[in-house]
Amino acid sequence: DIIDEQMREQSKQRLQASENPFEIDISTPTLPDFGIDAIWQRSDMRHWFVNCKSCKYEFCFELEFPNCMNKGKDGSYYRCCPKCLSPVDPKDGRFVMIGNTNSDTAGFWVSTLMTRLSADYIMDRFSNPISGRMNEFWNSVLGKPFIEYDDKVNKNEVYDCCSHYPMNTHYAGSTSMGVDVGKHLH
Repeated sequence: DIIDEQMREQSKQRLQASENPFEIDISTPTLPDFGIDAIWQRSDMRHWFVNCKSCKYEFCFELEFPNCMNKGKDGSYYRCCPKCLSPVDPKDGRFVMIGNTNSDTAGFWVSTLMTRLSADYIMDRFSNPISGRMNEFWNSVLGKPFIEYDDKVNKNEVYDCCSHYPMNTHYAGSTSMGVDVGKHLH
């Protein structure tokens, strides 16, 4: 999500001379519809679906979270079928395309839910996110773009801050910003 777009285009040009012009984009998503998530949205969106051996329900951990986690009698968490709550093993699954089947990009959603990482650890991170912010959990553990509600800025909030006054610091408590919108980000 932090790659310079000019370098990205340059690498695509250099790949054209290769006998195997494949590129692999791997990243932790940050914001919706940005970076790796924008690429994911254009892909065939393959999700890891697990089959419950008890009730035969097939589901995706990431789409069912947190209902795919349950606490056992001993107080520890385990991955479970969201339908019958039977324990499931993340290795008992397969990738299923649920996106654009005509896309020339194969997209794989990989998260820690499909690994052998302890369910207790995952649920602890969910209940006690690093630095108290949920975006770290959703981005790094679930591999899902997420932005805190308080961090969102909408068009009306920006327009409410606009005025006809030129930038100056004569007004107590005011803040001004100049933005140069050229060919490059400054």
